[in-house]
Amino acid sequence: MDNHSITAKKLKANTNNSSIDADFNIEYSSLATLTDSMQFSKLNLDLRNLNFKNSDLLYFSPELIEQPFFKDSQNSTTASGIISGQMNNLNGKNVVIKTANRTILKTDFSIKGLPDYKTAFYDFPNLSIQSGKKDLIRMADTLIPNSIELPENISLQLVFKGQLKSFESHANMNSSYGTAQLFAKIDRNENFSCNANISNLNLGILLKDTVLYGPVSLTAEAKGYGLKMNTVKAKIKANVTEVYLNKYTYHNLTMDGAVSGKQFEGIVKLDDENAMFVFDGLVNLNPNQEQYKFKLNVLGADLQKLKLTENDLRISFVVATDLKGGTADKMNGTAGITQIVVARDGKKYMLDSFLTASVNEPNKSELNVSSALIDIKYSGTVSPLALPALLNQFINNYFPVSDANQLVTKSDLSNFNFEIRLHNHPLLSKILLPELLDFEPGIITGSFDKEKNDLKLYASMRKIVYGSNEIKDFAIDVNSDSKALNYKISSSAISNSQINLDNFSLDGKLADNTLFANISSTEKNKKKLLIRSQITKENGNYRLALDPKEFYLVNNRWAIAPDNFIEFGDQGFRIHHFFIDHNESHINIASVHDRFNDDLNIAIQNFRLDDLSKIIEKDTSIVKGTVNGNVLLKRVNNSYGLISDVKINNLIVRDVAIGNLSIKAQNPSYEKFDIDVDLSGTENNLTANGYFIPNGKANTVNIKTVIQSLSMKTVEAFSMGQISEAAGTLSGNFLIEGTTAAPELTGELVFDNAFLKPSFLNNRVEIKHETIQLKKDGIYFDSFTLLDVDQHTAIVDGSVRMKKFSNFIFALHVNTKDFLLFNTSAKNNKEFFGRMIVDSKIDVGGSMKLPVVNAKVKMKKGTNFTFSVPDDKLTTDKGEDVVEFDNKLKLNPILSRGEKKGVQTTGMTGFDLSSIIQIDKEATLRLLMDPASTDSLVVRGEAALSFTMDQSGKMSLTGAYNLSDGSYLVSLESIIKKKFDIDAGSTIIWNGDPLDAEISINAKYTVRASPYDLVADQISELSDVEKGGYKQRYPFLVLLKLRGEILHPIISFEIQLSPEDKGILGGAVNQKLIMLNEDESALNKQVFALLVMGRFVQENPFQTESAGGTSTIIRSTVGKFLSAQLNQLSSKVIPGMELNFDIQSYDDYQTGQAKGRTEVEIGMKKQLFNERLSVQLGGAVDVEGDQAKQNSASDFTSDVTVEYKLTKDGGFRMKGFRHNQYEGAIDGQLVETGVGLVFVRDFNGWRRLFKSQRNRSDSLKKQ
Repeated sequence: MDNHSITAKKLKANTNNSSIDADFNIEYSSLATLTDSMQFSKLNLDLRNLNFKNSDLLYFSPELIEQPFFKDSQNSTTASGIISGQMNNLNGKNVVIKTANRTILKTDFSIKGLPDYKTAFYDFPNLSIQSGKKDLIRMADTLIPNSIELPENISLQLVFKGQLKSFESHANMNSSYGTAQLFAKIDRNENFSCNANISNLNLGILLKDTVLYGPVSLTAEAKGYGLKMNTVKAKIKANVTEVYLNKYTYHNLTMDGAVSGKQFEGIVKLDDENAMFVFDGLVNLNPNQEQYKFKLNVLGADLQKLKLTENDLRISFVVATDLKGGTADKMNGTAGITQIVVARDGKKYMLDSFLTASVNEPNKSELNVSSALIDIKYSGTVSPLALPALLNQFINNYFPVSDANQLVTKSDLSNFNFEIRLHNHPLLSKILLPELLDFEPGIITGSFDKEKNDLKLYASMRKIVYGSNEIKDFAIDVNSDSKALNYKISSSAISNSQINLDNFSLDGKLADNTLFANISSTEKNKKKLLIRSQITKENGNYRLALDPKEFYLVNNRWAIAPDNFIEFGDQGFRIHHFFIDHNESHINIASVHDRFNDDLNIAIQNFRLDDLSKIIEKDTSIVKGTVNGNVLLKRVNNSYGLISDVKINNLIVRDVAIGNLSIKAQNPSYEKFDIDVDLSGTENNLTANGYFIPNGKANTVNIKTVIQSLSMKTVEAFSMGQISEAAGTLSGNFLIEGTTAAPELTGELVFDNAFLKPSFLNNRVEIKHETIQLKKDGIYFDSFTLLDVDQHTAIVDGSVRMKKFSNFIFALHVNTKDFLLFNTSAKNNKEFFGRMIVDSKIDVGGSMKLPVVNAKVKMKKGTNFTFSVPDDKLTTDKGEDVVEFDNKLKLNPILSRGEKKGVQTTGMTGFDLSSIIQIDKEATLRLLMDPASTDSLVVRGEAALSFTMDQSGKMSLTGAYNLSDGSYLVSLESIIKKKFDIDAGSTIIWNGDPLDAEISINAKYTVRASPYDLVADQISELSDVEKGGYKQRYPFLVLLKLRGEILHPIISFEIQLSPEDKGILGGAVNQKLIMLNEDESALNKQVFALLVMGRFVQENPFQTESAGGTSTIIRSTVGKFLSAQLNQLSSKVIPGMELNFDIQSYDDYQTGQAKGRTEVEIGMKKQLFNERLSVQLGGAVDVEGDQAKQNSASDFTSDVTVEYKLTKDGGFRMKGFRHNQYEGAIDGQLVETGVGLVFVRDFNGWRRLFKSQRNRSDSLKKQ
């Protein structure tokens, strides 16, 4: 060592924790420069081995004590390699550093330009790093975000050449999460190019969210300028071969565009089997330059497959926008959604467009939305998005609904007008709100005049039926002035299966920091309900007080304490002197010590329950009885315990006398409440006693119930209509103990001569003397026997195992013999009904989450079961107001999935069912093809079928049904019904979906008809005597052949004579039928004539047998020519009036000899009321022959016909007429008068004729 160098040969040193083996030489200008700035002129280091404990570095840098990597005395580091060169040209070779458990760095390097590291040139040709999760956590510790899960193994190969701000680099990363390859090149002017190749990188594990994220594979490239977000400009391309998002893996996402700061302009495409879209346009998020100008064409998206919806829902639409503005309230421009198609369960619904136009300028804001679903028009001086906050502030001027610090104080409510119109589009009821059964839309309007402080809001809906709830004539009316804000919400009727409120109204005003509210319901001008109240606010609490002047319940005025109020808010809850009474009925509710969160005392005397139920219930007899007693709700552990002594005398539920009910509760200790319940009556004797300990969510209960007798009628009364015709009694005892969240139940229930009829089975079941055992581990059945009306049995054995009323495990066995399973009608269940008698062996296993059912069922003689095809499975066809897709939109195949082969599912889900079904040849099954027209297929025969249903509700049916007889009832436009008898040997075969059976059915219908018109063209040369034989009626068989899918059968016909009649009339008729059956068009005409008119028709149905020679033909031809010329002339002379002339010239044979006769028919027709009503006057006069001498003026208007089109297209018409007719020498001149209903229908295929008009109206719109 001297003043300019240090040299160490074969240096070896050891301490307790460290060691070194190296050759070392360093040269420097001075020792000071070396120690102060680590500057040297030359370095040669051959480091064979360096080993030290990481904690040793704390001697040199004590601040590292906070990092576990250096604090842990077990962590060590080793290093080796050769480093040589000058300070500004340093080289390294075979440098290896190992630390932690398995972290290794290997590299060669060359660094030029030190000590200025910012401008130095770095060359790392083969940098390699290997590490893992545990090592990285030790080294980085708190620097790793909690949202990141590091991979167990990771390796990095890096090639780097250049300066820190100007370089070229290649990187390969391999890990247990996937691989990535990166290339980047940057010059001094911030021009850059880069490429990335990522393969199967699992972002879900990395980001600790495997539901939302998952593997991603992509390639990308970018080339441009700028390394900061606000200055970057680049062209980018990307190809995402797969990316997992929200439980679904998308494929084939591509991007090609340009980035400028926060602006993107280009094309993005997704071509996945379940989602396809094309984005083309610009999105600019740069501050003060925000713009959205693009077109997004969603060609198709299966939202169910994409895990976005639970049920089938597929959509396509096109979005086009041209908007400017950074926030919604500053947007200007237009946006529209067009070509909207929504598909569900094989049906498509179209919404033509959803267009939006927005204008936002200083003191001006406009918004217009136009669609078949909703129309919105808004104009004002403030953005509609700001209205909710501003309205809240406006209302606060009348009544403090919000605290002052929550209000918008920058501006006041300004002038605006808006109008909203809702439309009853199928999207609303079929997709968005499936339970919306009926909806008659209305209008919503609003405005505000700042000068007058006049706010107006109005909304009306004529009818809303949602599920079982119905609201009629719903209206909201709000108006204001400088003193008050008035409001009214009303409905002529609010009802569901349980309640009914007529002429309901909630109205009042907000004024002087007080909210006035009146609730009323009137019935036949009587005050069924009237409550007037007012609410004030003080010190963060609201105080509600009822007006004692007018308080009506069930048309009776009740007195109420003048000083009553209910207070609630920041301080809690209390009730003060809430006392009401009427005659002998009294109710008094009050906080015991008149303070917040206090005990509540309720005193009741002679209160009739039906006084309360009559207010809202449809059936005023649902609940009756008189209540007396006291109830104290005692506050314990932020909950309430019960101290009571209440009796309900003469309790009646749904007209069933229950008896007298007594409920007593005491509080012997601070947290314990003893309970004693007693029910006594004619057939009821029940007691329950025990205790209850409230403790938040862990309430403890111990109640023992002894049922000496409980009438099944009582059970029926509380079944909400699910049970009827109940009789007999129920007895037993059971103990409920444990917590209310997980109770344990022990005891038994005994049925004694019990009868009940479940509504969904409509079959009265008898239970003579059977017991159900209740144990802590489950519910047990031991030969539990049910008897049908014919005393046939269903026997249940086994158990439902459970633990604290959860984790139910089934082990049940059910055997039946000739048991009447159900006996229902369409009223009980529209989908399937009838009478079913079965032998069965059924095993039920599995858990409550997934019960597993294995069954063998045989349908026996006496079964007459009907299955009604669901509406969404019916074939639809053209008809009035119905149009069809002809695919001009070129809809994506995603939208057409399942239209023909949709999988049949049931509302019952969460089952695993496997069954073998045998059908006795004496059992009758009926498939109701169309409930509206009663088209049905009734079959009998033998079958052995396999039926399965998985937990999703997907059903499968396989097997063959060999038919022995039956019938097929079809209707022609629901007017003429014909029943075809099915031939033995017909089959129905299932291979999966129960509604996709393949049928091969032959059926016949017999018509007695004359073959005369069938062969008229062949017998024209025969004598009248010979022709007479052809007028004899014979039985003809119309054969119906059904092939293919059961819901979409291919229908064909054939006409035959019975075998014994094929030789009639020398075989001429049979030969004609053979030829006819080969001509489909002619055959269909004759089939229709036989089914509708009961006769054959000639090729020209209006043709009659001719006689005479050339003169007759000439007379007829001249008559037709004159008729045509007169009709053409009249249309020009008298516009608006239809005149028709018909000249018939022919030979008359009434006298036995040919005599010339000419008749002129004159008709006049006028259309009225948009051509819905037509009036026709007409008559016929003779101008040649003997009848010409008998004409009179009345003959010209002897016929009158008035016709009215009941439907717009004229399909149904009402017709009235008065006709004069000559019926021969005996009857003479007759006057016919009548009224008729006319149906007009065009069809070009038998399937179109056989479909009901209702079903056609569900067809898709033709574009």
